[in-house]
Amino acid sequence: MENKNIENEIKLENLTTETILTNLKILSNIKPTDKLTQNGDLLMIDPTDFTQCVKRWWNNNSRIHTMDAIERIIDQTFITIDKIYNSEIQNTVDINVDNNYYYKRVVPENYFKTDNSQQLQILSSELVNAVKGLQNLKLTYVEDISICSKIDIIIDKITIRTSKINKLLTIQTYPKNIPK
Repeated sequence: MENKNIENEIKLENLTTETILTNLKILSNIKPTDKLTQNGDLLMIDPTDFTQCVKRWWNNNSRIHTMDAIERIIDQTFITIDKIYNSEIQNTVDINVDNNYYYKRVVPENYFKTDNSQQLQILSSELVNAVKGLQNLKLTYVEDISICSKIDIIIDKITIRTSKINKLLTIQTYPKNIPK
């Protein structure tokens, strides 16, 4: 049973942007009393039924493993955001961030790729949506102060990061500098 968790930990190390977005969408769909499980690199909402506790025990799914997976997914999300931002700032293209629209505009096959600012907006939006699910997960584990505290810390990290992204992507105009 312990091997399943080790395999899942390894798989969560290098998530693609698509997998990160999928996991964030799954997090956003958590309802109060829902629990999470993991299948490979994807989170899954564990259906509530009379066999849930037995299945969770058999598969060695616990709230601690769930929190570890959520923390790794959020960390991978932040790493991806940093790569996207750095590729834009440094005018370079990373292996996993091959969508720097501003510098590759002349290449027709890249025309329909999502540019960096759009990717940052999408990730920021999905992080905000995931907070709602995390708040619902807190209701599931309301009696467990350590889990609720971990969830609060994750929510705080997400709030800070999305605030920074929103400030970064805000277009500021100064009326005094606009030519007439």
